[in-house]
Amino acid sequence: MLLLGGIATGPELQGNDLFVRVFRDLPSLVRESTPVSRFVGFETADDDPVRFFGMEARTVPAEYPDGLRLLKLTTSELRLWSGSPDPKRTPIVEPLEWRWHTDAPTECGDFVVDLHAPGYGIAERRERMFAMSANAYYDTTVDRLPDDVEVVAYDDSWPRRYAEMELWLVATLGRDVARRVEHYGSTAIPGMPAKPVVDLLVEIPSFEAARPVAIPALSGPCWEYWGFHDHMTFVRREKPMGRRLAHVHLAPAGHRVWEGVALRDYFRRDHAARERYLSLKRDLASRYRTDREAYTAAKSELVRILTDEALGRREA
Repeated sequence: MLLLGGIATGPELQGNDLFVRVFRDLPSLVRESTPVSRFVGFETADDDPVRFFGMEARTVPAEYPDGLRLLKLTTSELRLWSGSPDPKRTPIVEPLEWRWHTDAPTECGDFVVDLHAPGYGIAERRERMFAMSANAYYDTTVDRLPDDVEVVAYDDSWPRRYAEMELWLVATLGRDVARRVEHYGSTAIPGMPAKPVVDLLVEIPSFEAARPVAIPALSGPCWEYWGFHDHMTFVRREKPMGRRLAHVHLAPAGHRVWEGVALRDYFRRDHAARERYLSLKRDLASRYRTDREAYTAAKSELVRILTDEALGRREA
């Protein structure tokens, strides 16, 4: 696997500069070598965090943005070129082992690698576990994704779409992994306008048990995997680079993402709370139509307040 991208460590992980640079600079460069590529990411979850994130390519482009790097992952080693990504230069070479925590080796799983290399700020040489955090196909011939924020009238088909997806997920992942499935988010509130994307929340026994099953099963040109927000999130699209149909969230019982079910139930029974949320959503959708991240961030404070009310942590 040849990746054009970058590495973030320590405090750098708190920002999204690496993601912005990869999304902004690399699709047009990779387009020269392949019409379909993938965003791929791996990251640790320890006290000395490191994140890899980049775009898969077949060849190295002649021109390359400053600050990004070239990585090559094989079945047994990581090769990292610092500075200019010229594969003729001598790379840093580190041993690498692909493996699931509990399954056979695969090039779509977690891997263990010793990352004692210049510029990483890692004091001691040691084995480190990297979990896959991104796996998203990308049509480099398309200029932009159809991901504008649009709040539409309630659609009576949303519960049916959820029910069909629930059956498919349980059959695909198995009851050992998909212990419970809930329809949540705005499409789960009868009569409430929403973005036309069905949100499903799947209870899993653990992330370690779910990864070997979920990542291969929910993978392909119509699927995206993003593990950036402390739980596993999959996006189902209508077609490659098409509109979003569903978001599938995976987390163990007790994880804070399950508070969303309490918020759903609160909206179902409290019209005033629902209207407070809907009013803000409509306003933000008009302001941040082309920026989903800004839309989500701008409504987070009200979501927190309403969730506290739903859980009885403050007076409504």
